[in-house]
Amino acid sequence: MSLVSTPSPDAEFNSQITRSFALPQSYRVTFRWKPPNEFEVGWSPDPRRMRKARAWRKLFAAYQAARREFLEEVAALIGGAVLVLDTNLKEVVGTDIIHSPTRH
Repeated sequence: MSLVSTPSPDAEFNSQITRSFALPQSYRVTFRWKPPNEFEVGWSPDPRRMRKARAWRKLFAAYQAARREFLEEVAALIGGAVLVLDTNLKEVVGTDIIHSPTRH
């Protein structure tokens, strides 16, 4: 996963954001973003141990929802958009452009 941002001139780049999310099968993912472009993801336990495809798809869908929620907060902080590229280390298998949530 890659993180690319388009910051606005008045963005607050002094704040670090860290959030943890509970996922299916007792997994937990923790995201950390530190200005200007440091992004880390931590897992507990290691998801590479998962062998069943159906369980992996369910976990990955929950991970993507958690990642989107976290990166919406990052986008709001930087005043721009975040581009996510999912890869299998050989090719891009998915893309997402995340904007800060709109307020109604």
